[in-house]
Amino acid sequence: MNSTSTSRIQSVYNSKWAINSSFWYLEAEMARYYYDVIQLHVHIEGDYDLFVNSTINVYAQLHRNYFDRIRWVKNSLLHHMGICYMNQFKYTTSLRTDERYFLIVAPESSNGIDHPYSVTFIGPSNINFTHIGNSISILV
Repeated sequence: MNSTSTSRIQSVYNSKWAINSSFWYLEAEMARYYYDVIQLHVHIEGDYDLFVNSTINVYAQLHRNYFDRIRWVKNSLLHHMGICYMNQFKYTTSLRTDERYFLIVAPESSNGIDHPYSVTFIGPSNINFTHIGNSISILV
């Protein structure tokens, strides 16, 4: 029996926003908004489904080659700044091995500390995740 179907591999990243997460500070509101930057390491090119799950509403962005912490939409493949409700965010994209990808995940509100979230990719191969270091951006 000859099968043309390919297996799909699931890669999961679990985390939560913490006091040492990256953040931007919105001076007008006197509030910190936390976010995580996760670098994706793709091993086999192909179409991948991205799912984001959290106990609170989140924003998500996928960037190719670099992430500009000041201009968030620059170089963005996915710029979903609408509210992603729990278990409702799904995005399909084609990823290549010769490019770097950065996923940004942020809670909708400034009180996102200690809330867990997970990122799941399903595609032709596993994806490795690297949490990128912390930074502060001040927006007036």
